[in-house]
Amino acid sequence: QFACSIIFSLDAEFEELLGFPKWVFFKFVQKWGSSHTNVSQFGAPEVLTHNEQVLVFFFYLRHYTKRLLMSKMFCCSEGTIRNTLKKLTTFFHDFFAPLLSFGSLEQRLCEGTKFYNEHITFLLDGTKQPIHSSRNIFLEAQLYSAKKKQHSI
Repeated sequence: QFACSIIFSLDAEFEELLGFPKWVFFKFVQKWGSSHTNVSQFGAPEVLTHNEQVLVFFFYLRHYTKRLLMSKMFCCSEGTIRNTLKKLTTFFHDFFAPLLSFGSLEQRLCEGTKFYNEHITFLLDGTKQPIHSSRNIFLEAQLYSAKKKQHSI
């Protein structure tokens, strides 16, 4: 099955597909499994295992994969994918919300930038995304990672 081939793939391949190491994935599966039973609200067993549910969620986050495609990949209905994404989005939001903070208004005003008499606070996504090489020779060296052998920003 598709999920097994991903889970049992080489660590480098797994990390390339999901963007983080395999051990992190299993920590998330463990956290999800300890707070969620594998039985639906109607008492029937879930169609997808905990591993598959977490894999669906992170595939969606990493690749923005369409629900129809994921339903074919995981051999289930599109509704199952939709419900899984909804449950896991709520779960991970509740899990990470206490760990994330935008700080106080005073802190944001102090650390923000003043632009045309308006205070602006920036939020940055810290993940590196692969890009095509730049035609600007000055940017070329800044955007290329010799370790990853690719250009990224």
